Amino acid sequence: MTAAFAAGSTKQAPAPTWELLIAETRTGAVVRELPVVPGSDPSWSRGINARGELTAQVPIYSDMIGRAELRELLSAGDRYSLAWCAGSWVAQAGPITKISPVRAEKVIDSAVRVECKGIWSLIDTRPVAPAATTNWTAAAADTVLGPLSWRTIVKRLLEQMETWADCGLPLAYETDVAGTNTITYRGYDLGMVGERVHEITQRQDGCDVEMPPRLSSDRTMLEWVVRTGNPYLGQSGSPHVWASGSDLVSVAAVTDFVPTATDWLVPGQGTERGRIIGAAQNTAMRTAGAPRKWRVAGEHSSATELTTLNDYATAYAEMYGAPIDNWTAVVDILGDGPDVSSVAPGDDGLFMVTGEPWLSDGDYRRRIIDISNGDERDHIALTLAPVPARF
Repeated sequence: MTAAFAAGSTKQAPAPTWELLIAETRTGAVVRELPVVPGSDPSWSRGINARGELTAQVPIYSDMIGRAELRELLSAGDRYSLAWCAGSWVAQAGPITKISPVRAEKVIDSAVRVECKGIWSLIDTRPVAPAATTNWTAAAADTVLGPLSWRTIVKRLLEQMETWADCGLPLAYETDVAGTNTITYRGYDLGMVGERVHEITQRQDGCDVEMPPRLSSDRTMLEWVVRTGNPYLGQSGSPHVWASGSDLVSVAAVTDFVPTATDWLVPGQGTERGRIIGAAQNTAMRTAGAPRKWRVAGEHSSATELTTLNDYATAYAEMYGAPIDNWTAVVDILGDGPDVSSVAPGDDGLFMVTGEPWLSDGDYRRRIIDISNGDERDHIALTLAPVPARF
């Protein structure tokens, strides 16, 4: 890729006007700007270890683009990606997954609703195997990685994916990080790259992953940056700060007790008595007086190693060993606080709260795990979690 991507260009200050761009998914080449229905607001989200999504309302009849050209572009589906941009900052971008024409009372006002997923959703459709594999049960279909850090194993999975014919993507990678982890992915498991990357994020010793988009400095190319944590993603230095009465519009502190459990079972491959099942307990919950509850995590049925399943079970037991704080905050991007483009999933925020009906006045530090559009054009919604112990 020849276009220049400025260092940190995922974190440039947004302009007050949103734009919708369409680009080739496989190359990242920006094709053009698309019109949006007047009065419709951007809809998008991105987060840690999440696929992300975006939606746009595009008028069928517009002076900006002819109906035939618009139909040709959107009907090509995931050959193209949409990107919601504010200046040089890209809120979210990803392949088109669905188009839904909406007829208005006045035909001239009709529009098409375009739904997209983040680039991770495309990676979910790519198999873990050396390029051109045809015999999926042969040893040659296996992928052996390590000794490496989990961060670099994520990178190797994606790099191998790109060696397949027509599987190249405009991805930007971090430099390798040394490590001692080894793993073998069997071809006969028919695992997909996106699934395997997500499994790494769920390991007790794994790492965070996010794939935010960015534009080249000349706005002609789009690419996705593969960010990995050590093990957590997050900024260095002081947290971002928002204050009630200024740029902090609201805070909602929701506590969810349903997901908690003292015991976790994680089944892997096999059937009946030959099935391997990982297990872990959170004895601290029981000691504190919590009722004993079991839960089964069925997302890892392709795993073949008991130690891997036990790692998953331990991670679940720790993650759900306390009620889930599903806090959300809404901030005004035109206020006195940080530019939203300087805020990334994984960062810490300090929320200076006054006048909330449930929370006491005070300063609350929380980790931002998801960023999305707010209920107004100049608002951004933040999903918050407790700050982890970073190593």
